[in-house]
Amino acid sequence: METKFENNIVVIYTGDETKTREKLSGQTIIDQMLKSIDSVRQNWSQDVEIVFVHTEPLSEQTRNKLFKLNVVPLQADRKVSMEFPIANKFLVGGTYQGEKDILFLDCDTVVHQPISFELSADLLVAFDALQDVSEEHYRKLYKTLGASFPSGSFTGKPSYEYYYNDRTDLFPLLNTGVYFIKNEHKNVFYAKLEENFQKTYELFKDEMTFYFDQICFALTMIQLELHYQYLPKGYNFICTSRAPYLKHWQKDKIFIEHYAGNNSQPLVFNENKIDLIKSGILL
Repeated sequence: METKFENNIVVIYTGDETKTREKLSGQTIIDQMLKSIDSVRQNWSQDVEIVFVHTEPLSEQTRNKLFKLNVVPLQADRKVSMEFPIANKFLVGGTYQGEKDILFLDCDTVVHQPISFELSADLLVAFDALQDVSEEHYRKLYKTLGASFPSGSFTGKPSYEYYYNDRTDLFPLLNTGVYFIKNEHKNVFYAKLEENFQKTYELFKDEMTFYFDQICFALTMIQLELHYQYLPKGYNFICTSRAPYLKHWQKDKIFIEHYAGNNSQPLVFNENKIDLIKSGILL
């Protein structure tokens, strides 16, 4: 008998009960995560294993809400960075000790329909909606760390080129809000990722304030020579006021929405179309 897709997967979120990554609407990281988990349970699976990795103790109220959603909270024994708390996302590798392959979701995600994709690659990633880091910074990083610079052209709209022009020959300008990694690569990948983050942060801390995690993520998978592929269209779907390029994409082709950005909100739909006005998308 064939094993159900979700039986091989653990969905992992990370965060803490802090103001970090809070939306301008007032939605905290915990608020976002609980809504995301509810969408998993309602629109995909009541049974898929879900884990929440955190670094600070949780309130009883939050623990009760996680219990009702059948979520296992795991407190990490340390932090990666006090100055850049988003780097605590890298604690997934050392904190989750199970044997399942990992589907990582940022808290500001919404699952719209059952999830299933090919599991042959070591790592499944997604293009970002924008090029937020210059080619010059990428070249500086790879040169400093002695890494081979990957091929592929740069573009200001990588996800647009993937969705509408089927391009996978781009430089890996990644968004790491949704990705899949095989369990067998978990320990070495996250250890190397954390090492690369520390070097990246020291190199750019006076030049950039964000995206350290994304640029060292791509660097790590290339250094380790992992067999990576891109998630199918509709996974890590980003359409916001800052990046409206996919505004005509139909809802029934969206599996995991990621409303990335401080001022963003989940999409609102009118039948099978994105309601651009209610979603706050630029026309």
